[in-house]
Amino acid sequence: MAGYDRKIYWIWLQQVFSPGSHRINALFGKFSTAQAIYELGREGWIDSHAFTERELERLAAASIEKAQAVFLRAQELNCQVITPEDPLYPVRLRHIYAMPAVLYVKGDISQVDQELIISMVGTRSCTEYGLRAAETLAGQLAKRGAVIVSGLAAGIDTAAIQGALHASGKAYAVTGCGIDIAYPAQNRKLMEWMCQYTAVITEYPPATPPYPGHFPQRNRLISGLGLGTVVVEAGEGSGALITAGHALEQGKDVFGVTARMEDSRSSGVFNLIRAGAKPVFSAEDVLEEYRHLFSERAEKETVNPTAGTPAPQEKPEPGRTKEAPEWLDETGRVIFEALEARPASVQAIAARTGLGVGELLPALTELEIEGIVCSGPIGQFRLAEEYLLEEATTNKL
Repeated sequence: MAGYDRKIYWIWLQQVFSPGSHRINALFGKFSTAQAIYELGREGWIDSHAFTERELERLAAASIEKAQAVFLRAQELNCQVITPEDPLYPVRLRHIYAMPAVLYVKGDISQVDQELIISMVGTRSCTEYGLRAAETLAGQLAKRGAVIVSGLAAGIDTAAIQGALHASGKAYAVTGCGIDIAYPAQNRKLMEWMCQYTAVITEYPPATPPYPGHFPQRNRLISGLGLGTVVVEAGEGSGALITAGHALEQGKDVFGVTARMEDSRSSGVFNLIRAGAKPVFSAEDVLEEYRHLFSERAEKETVNPTAGTPAPQEKPEPGRTKEAPEWLDETGRVIFEALEARPASVQAIAARTGLGVGELLPALTELEIEGIVCSGPIGQFRLAEEYLLEEATTNKL
């Protein structure tokens, strides 16, 4: 056992709990490392009362030698194996439902936690308008300093990545197969270029085929890496809507870009917008949600004909002030002070307060029950009207 790299134990654990399993979150909190689980052995697994009978069978059947072979193959491919123990493991993925036990990465993701990442997804069977919209919007975002993350699927995904790269920007791809498999085949050169200059990410071991069931699981990583998710054309059954659903569960913003109203390939996006997703007509519609987080970077990297003119700063809603109830605990008071009349996503509230999403969600629910907070249909929160008092003074022009 002493001869195994620590990463091999995570690969071994991934054999037991396949990609998409929520059990990794619970086990990581209880045992801290996969090696600790492995070294317990069967008696320890039983005594821990942490596993079901079926899981005990899978633990016993999982092969550490097979895990080692996967690790060695990844090294042959010049592929990084990144686990929750590693500093390079993206912080944003630690807080999603079903965090990945292993990431296989070709390229550089060392700055991923500091980047303004926007997820962009859409249907494969898109219109010419959808392709142009995705490429143009991704290019606009990239010129403003955002990084695009998407799948490598044909259609909108590929257009978004190409739009960012053609604008001399940056993009990451998340795939639903092994890092050594180009899918679809026509994107092989694009994938190889990204492996060298940006990064391609997957949670599937080398040689894993692109089975259809992998892609819905893959989508939670696309939304998880981004601060918000932009959906460009998506019909009712589009996998892009699964990504949007993951984004909502993760407390992220959701944006929608549509084509013609009568086009069924945009029906899913229209429904998202009806439910509260923000319609997008330009990069500014997306970036204004994150100016308070990345104002310094956006100011520096903006390509703008009015360069030198300070970007407008987000202001409190005029003519209003707030008074916090005296009985709120410290967490409730911090959240209260971070909220405005204007709705904000969980991700934005987390950035303002410094609280983790896992801590925020139950606290927001409690505040909503108490009538202090109101929630919107798209997972955003604001203060209830009774806690927004008109100022006694009158604003002057």
